[in-house]
Amino acid sequence: MMKKAIFISSLFVILVLVFTTYVFMDSSVISVTEKVKVTTKDQSETEQWIILANEKKVYIADVSIWALLNEDEEYIISYESKKNSDKKILTSVVPRDFNGQF
Repeated sequence: MMKKAIFISSLFVILVLVFTTYVFMDSSVISVTEKVKVTTKDQSETEQWIILANEKKVYIADVSIWALLNEDEEYIISYESKKNSDKKILTSVVPRDFNGQF
């Protein structure tokens, strides 16, 4: 009876470890910084985004930052995305000709 309880406990611990590894393993964040031109910008009722010259769609959390960006201008943009996700979230933006200041 004791061996059976130890076996079931060990099996449960192994299953929990495998499950947590599976869930959290693909949550690594990839950060990218690039100098690129903003081709278009758009918004919905809940979110705003820009489309870059390399056809990447970058979501912007703050509408005031989105409002400051102009189409057909070049910026140094940093964004993050999860490893297995196509959604890119803006982390910083600097106009190309402002020497690091907005």
